[in-house]
Amino acid sequence: MGGVRRGARRRDGSVFVRHGAVRHAGGYHAVGDVARGGHGIHAFGWTREQSIDYIREHTHVPLLRAEVGVDRYPVWPAQGLSYGLGRLEIWRLRLLAQQTLKERFDIRVFHDRVLENGAVPLPLLRASIERWLAASR
Repeated sequence: MGGVRRGARRRDGSVFVRHGAVRHAGGYHAVGDVARGGHGIHAFGWTREQSIDYIREHTHVPLLRAEVGVDRYPVWPAQGLSYGLGRLEIWRLRLLAQQTLKERFDIRVFHDRVLENGAVPLPLLRASIERWLAASR
């Protein structure tokens, strides 16, 4: 993994987000789940403004990004779950690729393979990655 675990990379391979960074997508989603996903609004009785403030205080995201999340999730509650399931499956596929390819694993090539067919259902993504790995042996 080259010392950068759970980080996102630019196409040239340089790291632009690291796990644990305040702006890391996983951290934003974890904090956002509290504020937007029903926990803050429903369980704690927060107002829209309280939810936005919570996100801004804990992630430092721009105001508009916090507002969009707070406004969107209550009317599309499964979206956050869908994102989370997608993230988990892509991590599983990345681990599979790393185990299969060993020292030949290249995160840039993996990202290209994940994105090459656009938005596809997760079973189709898995099948595509598995075909690629089988052909790479």
